[in-house]
Amino acid sequence: MKEAGPTPDRRLHITSSNGEIWQRRGVIVVLKSRRTIGRLRVAMLLPLGAVFLTWIAPSAQARPLDVQDVQVHDRPVEPEDAAAHPSAFSTTIDQERAAQEAATLPEVLSETVGVQVRSLGGLGAFSAVLIRGSSPQQIAVFLDGIPLNRAGADAVDLSTLPFFLLDRIEIFRGFLPAEFGSSAMGGGINLVTRFPTAKATHEVFASMGCWYMRRVGLERAQSIGSWGYVLSAAYQGSQGGFRYFDDHQTPYQPADDQFRKRDNNAFNQVQFLGRVRHVGRLKLAVVENLAWKSSQLAGTASQPPIEGPFYSYLRQGLSIQLDRSRPAGLPIAVMARLYGLFFREHFSNPEGKLLSVGRTDSIQHNWSTGLTARLQYFWGTHQILSVIPDLSAQFYRDMERLDAADWSPVRSRLSSGIAIRDEIFLAHGRLYLAPVVRVDILSDWLEQSHRIAWLPSPRLGASVTITSGLSLKANAGRYFRPATFMELFGQHGIVRGNTDLEPENGWNMDFGPKYSRRFRSWWVNRLDVEVAGFGRRASNLIFLLPTARALVAQNWGNAWIAGLEASATVWLFRHTKMTVNYTFTHTTYLGPTTNMKGNELPGRTKHDVFARFDWAKTWHRWGLGGYCEVQYLSPFYRDLGNRSQGGRRIFLAIGLKVAPWVEGLTITVEGRNLIGQITETIPAPPNTHLGTIRQSLADYAGYPMPGRTFFVTANWKH
Repeated sequence: MKEAGPTPDRRLHITSSNGEIWQRRGVIVVLKSRRTIGRLRVAMLLPLGAVFLTWIAPSAQARPLDVQDVQVHDRPVEPEDAAAHPSAFSTTIDQERAAQEAATLPEVLSETVGVQVRSLGGLGAFSAVLIRGSSPQQIAVFLDGIPLNRAGADAVDLSTLPFFLLDRIEIFRGFLPAEFGSSAMGGGINLVTRFPTAKATHEVFASMGCWYMRRVGLERAQSIGSWGYVLSAAYQGSQGGFRYFDDHQTPYQPADDQFRKRDNNAFNQVQFLGRVRHVGRLKLAVVENLAWKSSQLAGTASQPPIEGPFYSYLRQGLSIQLDRSRPAGLPIAVMARLYGLFFREHFSNPEGKLLSVGRTDSIQHNWSTGLTARLQYFWGTHQILSVIPDLSAQFYRDMERLDAADWSPVRSRLSSGIAIRDEIFLAHGRLYLAPVVRVDILSDWLEQSHRIAWLPSPRLGASVTITSGLSLKANAGRYFRPATFMELFGQHGIVRGNTDLEPENGWNMDFGPKYSRRFRSWWVNRLDVEVAGFGRRASNLIFLLPTARALVAQNWGNAWIAGLEASATVWLFRHTKMTVNYTFTHTTYLGPTTNMKGNELPGRTKHDVFARFDWAKTWHRWGLGGYCEVQYLSPFYRDLGNRSQGGRRIFLAIGLKVAPWVEGLTITVEGRNLIGQITETIPAPPNTHLGTIRQSLADYAGYPMPGRTFFVTANWKH
C-alpha cells in the first residue's frame, strides 16, 4: 500500500489492490484498484469524533494527559458506518471515556445535538432515546449492524446495552444507510464493539459512587498473525436509594409534601463480549454478546414503600460476517452477515404491590434470526453500485403465570427487503449523490390471523464541497415503523390488539452546511461547525387509547415535526476543547381529535442546550485534566392532551482526572447534577390560586430522577 501526503483540506489519497474503505488518522479515504479502476476521491471529509482527554501510552512513564481530535482505528470502515456517508447528518462518539468517567450511555447520548433521552429514574432504570422529535419506537438501534428492535416491544432499553464494551457510538439523525433498512422514521444508533489491537492490550477499571454504585470491567485484546480476538466483561450495580420528593398525590396541598428515600430500587447487571477476527483475502468476524440484568421495581414517587416486585432481562446474540474483496480480480466486494438473537424478560408483581401496573407475573421470549448481504460493484472512477438484500424472522411468545402455566401461541414476523444504492462522485469528488430505492415486505402470523404489507422507501442523499473545509449536505427519504405484536394482538388483557393497524410512515428531510478546518495558529487549532434544519411529516401514528376496560392500539392521526440543530467544537492552545450544541424542536399533532389538534407531542423538549469544556496537560510524569458540562432543557408535556407538564431543568457536572506516575493509570473524581435539582416547578391551574406547584423531577409522570451524585473511577491500561 502506498499513501500520499495529506492535502490542506485533510484529504488522504491511497491506492491498494482491493476496493475497501479504510479509516486512517480520522481521515476517510477510498481505496481503488490501480490496475482496474484507478483512484477515487472522497467528496468530503467526516471527522470521526473527538477523543476526550485521552492518554498517550508511554514506555517507562505514566501516560500523559492530552486533548486530541483524532484517533487511529486498526480496522476497515464498513459501508454502513457513519464515516462512509458524506451526506449524512451523523455523530460519532468515541468511547474511551466510558471506562474513565461515570457517565452512562443515556447521559452520553443526551449530550449529542438532536438527541433527547427519557428515563424511569436513575442509574439502571429503563431509558429510551428520541431523535429530532421522534418517539422511542421510531428509533432503530443496532449492535455491530444487528437490529435490537423487537417485534414484541419495539422501543430499546438503553440501560441494557454494553456501554463499557464499545469502541464508538454512531448516531444517524436523518439519512440511514441502506444496510439498516427503513424501519427507522426518527433515525438510528449503531453501537460498534471493540476490535482486536495490533499489540496485546489489557485494561481494567473500577468505579464506586453514591447509593453503593459499583462498576468493574476488564478486557484483553490481541492480534496473532492474521487472527485477533477481544474478550471483555463488565459489571455494574447500585442500591438506588436516592432522595426524592413526594407530594402524596395531592399537588394542590403542599402541607403534606415530604422528601423520602427510594426503596426497592437496586439492580445488578453483567455484560460480556467476545470477538474473533481473521484478516486476509477472505475476512471473518465472529461476535458473541451476552447481557443479564436483574432489578427491583420501585414504582412512582407516590407509591408506598414496597418490597418484592422485580424485573429480569437476558439477551444473547451471535453474529458471523464474511467479507471478500475482488474475487477473481473483479472490481467487486461481497459481504454476508448471519445473526441470531434471543431475549428473555420476566416481570414479577404477583401481589399487586406495584400499583401502577397491577397483579402480573409474566415472562416474554423474543428470538430472531436474519441474513444480510451486500454486493458492491466499483464502476469506473466515479460510481459504486450496491445491491443489499436481507431476510429476517422474529418470533414472540409470552406466559402469564397467574392465569395459567401455558405459553401463548407463537407470534411471528417474516421480513424481507432489497435495496439498490448508487453512490456517484462528480466534479473531481466535490459532488456526492446517493440515490437509494428500497422495498420491504412484512408478513405477520398469529393462529388464523395473517397480514402482509409492502413498504417502499426511496431516499436521496447529496453533498457538495464549496471550498476547502466547507460543504453543504441534504437528504430526503421515506421511512416506516410497523406495529409491534403487543399493538397488533394485545397483551394480558391490559392492552387490546388491533390487527387492522397500518404501519407508521413519514417523509424525512434535512439540509445544512458543515465547516471543518485546522489552523496553524498557536491558540486556535481546529474548528468544527455544523448546522441542520430538519422536517418530518409522520402519518398513521399509533397510540394506546384508554377505554373502559383496557388500552386499545389505534392509528390516531398525523404529526408535523420540524427544528434546527447547531453544533460547534473548537480546540484551543492544544490543551483545551469546547463544545456547544443547541437543538430546537417544534412538534404539532394534526388530529383527528379536535380538542388535541395543535398540541405538542409528549416527551419532546423544545429547547435543548449543552456545553462541555475539556482541559488537559502533562508535567513530567504527571498528567492533570478536567471537564465541566452544563445542560439546559426547556419544559415539555408528558401526555398528548398536554395536561401533565415537566418544568425546565439545568444539569451541571464537573470532573477531575489525574494520571500519576504509575504507568497506564488514571483516576477520575466526578460530581453530576451538582445543582441538585430533584423537583420542578410548573404553573398551577387558575382555580387553585397557588400560582405554581412543586413536583418531583421526572421524565415520565411519577417516576423521580436522582439528585447530586459523586463517583470515583480508577482505570489502568497496558
